[in-house]
Amino acid sequence: MKPSSLSPSPSSPPPFRHATATPPGHRSPTPLPPLPAHILAAQEVRRRNALRERGPCRSGCGDLDSHVLRGGGFERGCVVGVSAEEEGVGMALGLQVLSRELLDCPDSRALIITPRPAAEVLRSLRESLVAQQQQQTGGGCSLGHCLERVMLSCVFDMDGLWEVLSDLSDAEADAEPDDSHKGGQRHEMQRQTQTQTKGKGKGKGKEIQDSQDEEETLSTPLDDTATTNNNNTTITTITNNTTPSFILITHFSTLLSGLFAQRERQAAHSTVSLLSARLNYLSRNLPPNPLIMILNSVTESPGTTPARPHQTRTRTRTRNGIQADAKPTKTKLTPSTALDPSLQSIFSAPPPLDIPGYHYAGNLPRRLKPSFGLVFTQLLDLHLLCSQVARTRAHDGLPGLQDGEGDAGGVVTVVEVLMDEMGVWQGRRGVRPRREQRWTAVDVVKGRVCCAM
Repeated sequence: MKPSSLSPSPSSPPPFRHATATPPGHRSPTPLPPLPAHILAAQEVRRRNALRERGPCRSGCGDLDSHVLRGGGFERGCVVGVSAEEEGVGMALGLQVLSRELLDCPDSRALIITPRPAAEVLRSLRESLVAQQQQQTGGGCSLGHCLERVMLSCVFDMDGLWEVLSDLSDAEADAEPDDSHKGGQRHEMQRQTQTQTKGKGKGKGKEIQDSQDEEETLSTPLDDTATTNNNNTTITTITNNTTPSFILITHFSTLLSGLFAQRERQAAHSTVSLLSARLNYLSRNLPPNPLIMILNSVTESPGTTPARPHQTRTRTRTRNGIQADAKPTKTKLTPSTALDPSLQSIFSAPPPLDIPGYHYAGNLPRRLKPSFGLVFTQLLDLHLLCSQVARTRAHDGLPGLQDGEGDAGGVVTVVEVLMDEMGVWQGRRGVRPRREQRWTAVDVVKGRVCCAM
């Protein structure tokens, strides 16, 4: 997607277009009156009922969809975070949900926003689509048709992410047709066609082919499939369906690291707060009510050293110049940082006790937490943690196995719900079932996430 020169900066409120300075001679817009709570509640009920009728975004892993998520998959119109200990597991899960959306809904579109090279992401996407097609029974969309409906944006920092999200808001405002004037529709189609010409393609799906031109490894007959599309069909598709129904943001911890390295701490936190409001607005107000999935990494939570307190002796000088050993003093252990309940996994070990004379023998289980902690979780409605857990007691307490090290069969990936701000919508008001602490074990086999139990 091409960045828009009129995109609002991260310092401007996301949902509003009049947040900039008012030009001279123009009156400031009148603020909207507050809405009663019962009106907002009724709107939310209608929105979630409509999303329930459309069905969820399935992951393709039956135990994850039915047991952990409890609704058959990920609910649309929300922001989901996936913090994975292994980068490949998070990417496999995100791309698998995207692949299932493309295969299950022939008219759906998807958007991938990533700081990684385009060739690397597209190769993983192809592998995921092929793996899902092999598991699918009966007819379905072809590989070329699926890739034509995927848009790819490579960003390098948080400003690039803001520009892409701003383009989605601009497309929403520009794609509203005037049903009472056919001339307005014709002008809209012409404007969309000009936009596609500037983007060097006949449709937004063509962006993948543009990215593939830079990599020889991705030169396949899919380009011929894209070029054989009829111009009229392309224009009609763009006019009727311009926004994606699934948005995948990968390697989000890389973008956050760059943000906090380049800006002051207070300004960085303000940018993240505004980004949270923008993502919430897009997931609730874009026409398809897209599911937004953000992939994050994990870090080990710091804790106290599980060893005996070290006793030090201090020497004092007496009047006669003789040095004597003073009473031994114990060095204080730094207490472990308490994690917020929304960041704690049920599989993480408790911090070691700071009790004199009490020490641990052997290796302690690791305590993992999502990268950037509460800074990341403020963006989300649902948060999943993918961590490695030993299959048997013989492997319990061992440090995490890296790629190519140790016995890979002794470790399984556990997908666990850390936070659920929405609950399972059952089509009525009242208490909604929560999904915190629900989990399942999965394996990644040939690029496909499958149940391990």
